[in-house]
Amino acid sequence: MSTLPGVEFYPACDYVATDPILYDAAGVVLKFVPMKKMLSQ
Repeated sequence: MSTLPGVEFYPACDYVATDPILYDAAGVVLKFVPMKKMLSQ
């Protein structure tokens, strides 16, 4: 899971972004971006 400032970092480590989610933290809405990475076998 990435916060918006980290979204540009993860592709450098072979992660890809999926659909963003919103989280309500006591009235403050935060946007997170789930990140996925294929692990080698």
